[in-house]
Parts: sequence; structure tokens; C-alpha cells
Amino acid sequence: DDSLSSDDDADDAGALDADDDDWDDKNERARLRKLRKLAAGNGDAKGGAGGASKRKRGGRGPDKKPRKRRGPPKSRAEGGAGGGRKKKAEKRVRERASRPYKPKPKPEYPVEDIPGDFYDTYDAPWCRYCGARASGQFQRGPWGPATLCVAHYVTWWQKRTLDLTPWEDELPRRPIDPTQNTEWKYKHTMQERLRQAEETRLMHLTNPNWAKSGSYVPTVPDQYSRPLTGRGSARRQASREAE
Repeated sequence: DDSLSSDDDADDAGALDADDDDWDDKNERARLRKLRKLAAGNGDAKGGAGGASKRKRGGRGPDKKPRKRRGPPKSRAEGGAGGGRKKKAEKRVRERASRPYKPKPKPEYPVEDIPGDFYDTYDAPWCRYCGARASGQFQRGPWGPATLCVAHYVTWWQKRTLDLTPWEDELPRRPIDPTQNTEWKYKHTMQERLRQAEETRLMHLTNPNWAKSGSYVPTVPDQYSRPLTGRGSARRQASREAE
């Protein structure tokens, strides 16, 4: 029995020595393989697969640089997020402010020469200060209702820049200052509005969608095309038919 046990121990020791030799050979081969890959430049230091296969498995290849740590976010004043647009807008404002001011020329209105005796027989409302016969709405003045145009009512009553005290005692029969007549400006403004409205209407006519919908045509309900309802409808309908 002792001889058998000793033989078994010897066999086990020999097997362990053989395994150690195989383990050393494997480690040596792996080390040599790693060195060859490093020398060729197509592998990593761990002896695994190349960078491409690493990236496929989700790892980071040797050619990928590490991320840089971001600093604190810059403010808009320092040119951070949106700072470029703000600087450009400020630059445009400075450029416009540095340009010389060129006021637009005032339009020349067609002025009509109105004789002084015209107002002696004119029955419609007119501005007692400038003589305007057309205005958006005639307002009250120091002489009563509908004696001032809108423009001079604003300057006299709201802004207090027009002094009519010397003429308050008696209703003027002639315009006080015909050179300040606002009738021509009002007529010119109304003509421009009508022209713009006509251009818009013509533009809509050329659009087939607008032409089909008919939204540019004012729809007025026809009271005679609708049936009458309510108390006395039969009597009113009979009177219509009799007409």
C-alpha cells in the first residue's frame, strides 16, 4: 500500500510539473504576441484585439484621445451662448447711430386755392382755424361743436400748444391761418389708403384660393330672400308679394 501511494504521489508531482511548464509556455507566447503587436503598432498594451474591434465592443481604441475637462460656461457678455448674436446686433445699432441723419422729404400735397368769400356761403362744417373742409372728424372748439379739425383740436385741447384765446369772443367767419390747412394732407392720406386697399383686392383676385372663397367680396344679407318668421310674418309676406 505504501508503494502504491508513493507511486501515485510521484505521478501527481510529474503532472503538476508538466502543467507548470505548459502554463509558462502559454504566458511566454502571450508576452511575445503582445510585444509583436506593440512593435507593429496595430494593437493595445493588453494584448487584446486591435482598436477597431475594441470600438465595436464598446471600448476605447488607442487612437481616441481622452476628453478635455470643460470649464465654467461663459456668459453672453463674454461671447458665450448667444453672445455672438448680441454683439452683432449691438454693432448694427452703432453703425446706424453713426450714420448722418437724413430726414425723409415731406410729400407735396396738391393745394387748392380757396377764396375768402367761399366760406360765406359754405354750410358744411369746416375748421375755423385753418379752413379745412375735410377731416376725419370735426371736434368742438372754443366756439362750439364741429368748429375745429382733428389735428388742431389735438394741438389746442390736448397738447395745449395752440392758443386761440384772442379769437374766442366771436366766431370767425374766415380761416384764422389758411397756410396751416390740413385738408390736403387728409385727402392725400385717404387716397393712399384707398390705393393700398385696391392693390390688396387685386392681389387677392389673382389668387385662385381667394377668388374661389369670395372672402374679398363684402357679403350683405338679402332681407327679401329669407323667409319671414315671428308675429305678423304672414302679413308682411303678403305685403311683399303685393309690392
